[in-house]
Amino acid sequence: SLITFLYNTGFRCSNNNASATFGCEDFDQGGTRPQVIYVEAGSGNTIYYRNQIIEGQLIEIPIPPEGDNFLDITIRDGGPEGTILNELEDIDLRCRDESGLALLDTFGALQLVGYESPGANGFIKERLRLTYTVLNDEPLGATLRTARRSIVTDVLSSRTFIPNATDPTLPLNRNEAVQFTETFTINLFESAGTTIDVAFGTNAIGTASGLSCDRFALTSIVVADVQA
Repeated sequence: SLITFLYNTGFRCSNNNASATFGCEDFDQGGTRPQVIYVEAGSGNTIYYRNQIIEGQLIEIPIPPEGDNFLDITIRDGGPEGTILNELEDIDLRCRDESGLALLDTFGALQLVGYESPGANGFIKERLRLTYTVLNDEPLGATLRTARRSIVTDVLSSRTFIPNATDPTLPLNRNEAVQFTETFTINLFESAGTTIDVAFGTNAIGTASGLSCDRFALTSIVVADVQA
């Protein structure tokens, strides 16, 4: 496995991700951190990485197959004997939802820019949040009878928002809008270079006229190539 960070002089523990296990401590008293630091990373008594780093330089930490699921990192000023600036504890490498290991998340002074692993739980993940808006732009009220999303990748995935268990239909006054939101987690290594087509369709009936109206919208999400 290989986990890759970038050092940023302006990042501190207050920038942290929402990992359930991660611990972070800043030892310097404010101000801008030095451009040259010394990074030591490992688990327990085993050191995986030691190196002097300049801001903007990739920090590529190899994790052996027998390595622990958690990573500790110490950041010092300048060299191995320098003052400790930042200590990072228990970075969970398992990439579960509760681990908070997502691309571009920050861990103290470091930002995660890559994670590669042959294991089933090892990947860069990123969350997509899609919001669908249904607007009644007709001069009279209407009743929304169907709101359905379909995603086309290698398989067809559908979700129905209306009707549901509590709202078989949904009334919409003139110029009234309703929004539906959902969140996805995608594997950027597996999805790199692919396109995800998202279709959203609705059916409504005019309150006064009784006429049916269908509307459709289609958007495409292109996932960029990722290199660890």
